[in-house]
Amino acid sequence: MKKDFIKLLAVNILFITILSGCQDPKPTPENDDFSVDVIVMNEGNWHSNNASLTAYDLTRKKAVTDYFAEKNGRGLGDVANDIQIYGSKLYVVVNVSSSVEVIDTATGKSIRQIPLFNEMGIAREPRRICSCEGKVYVCCFDSTVLRIDTALLQVEAMGKAGLNPDGIAASDGKLYLSNSGGLNYPDYGTTVSVMDMNSLTVLKTIPVRINPVKALADSAHHVWVMSWGNYKTEKSCIQCIDTQTDSVIATFDENVSDFDIHNNIVYLLCSDYTDPWLACKSIDAIAFRMETLFEKTSLTTPYNLNIRPADGSIWICDALDYSSFGNVYCFDRQGSELHRFEAGNCPGHIVFYK
Repeated sequence: MKKDFIKLLAVNILFITILSGCQDPKPTPENDDFSVDVIVMNEGNWHSNNASLTAYDLTRKKAVTDYFAEKNGRGLGDVANDIQIYGSKLYVVVNVSSSVEVIDTATGKSIRQIPLFNEMGIAREPRRICSCEGKVYVCCFDSTVLRIDTALLQVEAMGKAGLNPDGIAASDGKLYLSNSGGLNYPDYGTTVSVMDMNSLTVLKTIPVRINPVKALADSAHHVWVMSWGNYKTEKSCIQCIDTQTDSVIATFDENVSDFDIHNNIVYLLCSDYTDPWLACKSIDAIAFRMETLFEKTSLTTPYNLNIRPADGSIWICDALDYSSFGNVYCFDRQGSELHRFEAGNCPGHIVFYK
């Protein structure tokens, strides 16, 4: 769906208004001791205004399917695209509604919706988020990069990257923006912009494989960039940028659809939207050695992968048909299933409170 969504936006992006419709929340489990350990961001469907959050209790193995609506009496808006915990707040990027929802992690209550529109009232279409040194940074499809003050919860500065940046990572005082060119289909982008974190000016442009999307930093002075190719002749891959030289030092030609990083291990979700067969692989970010952890053929549409820092468990979202409620699975490194529960429409990212 991520790929189809980009294509769909390319031909349909005319006029977008901010939406925050209500949904019928499902009740919290009767046990008052329900603990929010895991939050699943459900993207929802384009122009359906049904993005949501699902909360999960690890001990009781119970889920609240629409946690945000229950706590706030309204929905998140139209197409959630990224989520991150920073300090005591949960930041949710809502793409079509063009906003960042800021939530108190302790209560699940919304603190503020930060609208992201330009001076003409046109949506900036925020895509991804990262945080560093007390600030939150958001890249938007109108090619802007926004810095948010986490105390005032407002945009304090703006810079300009390349065409339709779809990923952002912070490392060594710099921001790395993967310029996907996603709204310029089929002429996707092939660069990563290196931006000074303070001035938000571009320092350098790094050539990468076609259609770079997600970007994440490890703690070994690397930024890893996933490129999705052109869905025809060019396949997806993952590349490693050395942040000391700002150049690509390694490329792994795996059919990667998502990835995450934990303890300098890069975890790959290897699955093609035309063939949902799944392999979970890992790359040692120091030795650049790759191994296959496990294979699964029972998932319908492997869509997202996240690693729980507390125990290194591997969490994978299954989007099913993209329109009905998807499932979330938790595996150990050998592929044994530890948890399974139903989330919302198109579960697309997971964060962990504990």
